Amino acid sequence: MFVNATKLKLEGERQADFVGFTPESANLGVTFSRTRISVMAKWNYVGLRKRGALPALGADGYEYWKAQTRLDASIGYQLTPRLRINASLSNVLNEPQILLRYGSQTPQNARQYRRGEYGAAITLGIKGTF
Repeated sequence: MFVNATKLKLEGERQADFVGFTPESANLGVTFSRTRISVMAKWNYVGLRKRGALPALGADGYEYWKAQTRLDASIGYQLTPRLRINASLSNVLNEPQILLRYGSQTPQNARQYRRGEYGAAITLGIKGTF
């Protein structure tokens, strides 16, 4: 089992540009392994991420990626001492990516700009030692 987290407090002079930084993130994972089989689940949280300024929305108008939590999973099976098969699934629950655009005067119901659902990515593999 593993857990890690990061929280940054970004501040500085007016010229300081912290656009693109991820101020909050956390990861949690658990692995189960027996003689021939291994199973892993990982959760990844990424907080609200500021992108670029949007002066049309006011002096404090910005574009943001909304915070999200994703689940990834994998399974592996040892067929022989020299041959292993693996499968992994990223974004198991199809967590959407949501782009927000707002300033302090933007109403809550008008902040979402774009929503993308890209599905889960499946990877299959074979590992051999010869």
